[in-house]
Amino acid sequence: MLLSPITAPGVQSVELELFEKAGIDNTASPYERNVTVRNNEGAKDTVIVDNVQMIYSSGSYAQGNGVIAEDTGKVRLFTDLTSEEPIAIAKAEQPTEGHKQRGVGIATFENLELNPEGGRLYYDVLDASGTEVSHSRRASVYYAPETGTAPTAPASTTLERTTRGVQLRDQYGKFTATGLEDGTSVWIYTAKDAKTAVLRTMPAENGTVSIERVPLKKEGGSIFYELHKEGKPVSQMYELTYKDPMTLNADLTGLNELIAKCSAIQEADCTSATWTAFQTALTAAKEVAKSTATGAQAEEARANLNEAYANLRFKGNVQRLNELCQQYGSYKAEDYTSASFNVYTKALDAAKKAVETRDYSNHEIEQIRIALENAVRGLKKADTEPTTPTDPKPEEVTITIDPKEITIDNAPGLKQQFTAQVSGASDASVIWSISGNTSKDTKIDNGLLCLGQDETAKTLTITATAKADSSKVATATVHIEVPSHSVKVSETVTNGTITADKQTAKKGETVTLTVTPAEGFELVAGSLKFNGATPSSCPVRML
Repeated sequence: MLLSPITAPGVQSVELELFEKAGIDNTASPYERNVTVRNNEGAKDTVIVDNVQMIYSSGSYAQGNGVIAEDTGKVRLFTDLTSEEPIAIAKAEQPTEGHKQRGVGIATFENLELNPEGGRLYYDVLDASGTEVSHSRRASVYYAPETGTAPTAPASTTLERTTRGVQLRDQYGKFTATGLEDGTSVWIYTAKDAKTAVLRTMPAENGTVSIERVPLKKEGGSIFYELHKEGKPVSQMYELTYKDPMTLNADLTGLNELIAKCSAIQEADCTSATWTAFQTALTAAKEVAKSTATGAQAEEARANLNEAYANLRFKGNVQRLNELCQQYGSYKAEDYTSASFNVYTKALDAAKKAVETRDYSNHEIEQIRIALENAVRGLKKADTEPTTPTDPKPEEVTITIDPKEITIDNAPGLKQQFTAQVSGASDASVIWSISGNTSKDTKIDNGLLCLGQDETAKTLTITATAKADSSKVATATVHIEVPSHSVKVSETVTNGTITADKQTAKKGETVTLTVTPAEGFELVAGSLKFNGATPSSCPVRML
């Protein structure tokens, strides 16, 4: 079935292939951003399709014996959505080990003669990895006319050094252009003769575009960019030079995000020994964020605050330590040797101070507890051979885990810090393990749960085993849920209605939008927007 939205003058028409039949693999073609079309004068047009899927028919890259069928990775170009005969076919190549490892390639077409007035070019990808040759859903990409008036040059361009992430090997910047025609997008290249763009901005709104993650060289250099606007030829290649990125003005977005996170922490929850340095770094970072800082100044403030945050310690629970102070506080000096009793007294005083001040981290409290129990065991009776005190009696080893049950979303990354408390043993260390996971990248490291990229499990079990007694374990349950997203329809729709069959939806669920023009009206093609953009492939119901 073909869906062709109603067209109107000046409104872009997009055709979608929404049917399934023999020979069609229901997989998507490379995204439009992976396709670069150069509509040169004469039969000199070029097309480059990146990220072409190339599935092994047998073997694998890891084993070094992967085999790709002859027809797999062939890209076909068409003039429209329904034509059977392609105007050109090219086999994708894998120029680097990275392409082979990811199972993708690059297809290059040269010496084509496309429509001089521009338009849409349609494409799909063949796959012969199975028992028959299939092709992906046909997609399309807009390409500019050969001649005409190029998009208006920007009134200004700026390049700022970003403060997001940890940029130890590579430097990144934020590019901003103003004074553009609305609808103009900027394609950014790392070299003047580069064949494909590394970044593409969203179309300009109010004359402005901005994009982050622009790769920069530590010694300085140039970035190159073109202007693309539907209905106009591609602009000339512009060059923007820069010096050491650290001397550029800073984009303070990342620093402000870190400041906001740190500002939510309360002094009452932290140990005084670590709070002062943290507060100093936070105050300094706020001052930098108020100024027109260079990349070097902003990065120094961000790094210092990040380090202070990492070194910050939250106050621990002293309940168990308080119980030990009461239990072990009745020994008398005359019953034990001076040396052993001095060690005991020092350890007991340190424990009482920790309980009284409540200004120690969990790690510090645990070390104080271990020192106190060791001191009690080390007490020696006066004028007798060293013996182990009979009071207090040895405790049974117990272990607890906190939290015992949590619910998290399925986004990969660091999720939860678990803690385990071992009592009744001098060795308070534990062995962490995880079960129920489907991804080898889902791990528990020193109590810190990290969810793998491809984790599909709904429930995980975290286990802490006491090293002092392997029969003593504590477990926690982790529930993994797919987050829901809200579905909102613009309230500014006129001359008709748009309704959604769901108010919330999870990843993978289908949301049906019903568009009903008012009597005497019909839908303007391309006016239906999804997150601000015209959808290129989605179920659409037209009334």
